[in-house]
Amino acid sequence: MKTPVFDVDYCECTDKHSTNHFHDFYELCYFERGSRVYLLGDDCYDVYPNCVIMIKPRVQHATKGSENATRTVISFDEEFLSKYFNAETCADLLKVFDDCVKIANADINAIKTLARALRMAFSEKHERQCAFILGQLLDLLKNQRSCEIADENSVNPIIAA
Repeated sequence: MKTPVFDVDYCECTDKHSTNHFHDFYELCYFERGSRVYLLGDDCYDVYPNCVIMIKPRVQHATKGSENATRTVISFDEEFLSKYFNAETCADLLKVFDDCVKIANADINAIKTLARALRMAFSEKHERQCAFILGQLLDLLKNQRSCEIADENSVNPIIAA
């Protein structure tokens, strides 16, 4: 049986670009400082403080931009979610990855608070609490989603304050 993937990392981008790669898990990145350009598949997105990037499993992606960008990166797979949520709830929470998401200004504090709480619960190895907080974060993002169709030659925010 495969071990479920779950990780929370607060990191600083120390290079001007990353190599194109993919994972077998979901990745949610909350940007706190600096700016980057995210290349997701064939699309490019400007990312700056208070943006959230949602990456589905097996989607090729890379970044480039300022070296001092900081972000919270949350990685998980369906097996992790299914340990704590039923199949219907898991499917509902993962819908957030189906669309681009734009966060209203009023929700930035909630996102910051949940990201901070998730980092703390993870550092203290409280897996059940992490799952609950992750569920809250995904639900918040899902309920704020709005997909914007953009000119294919432009660079656009995925989720912005």
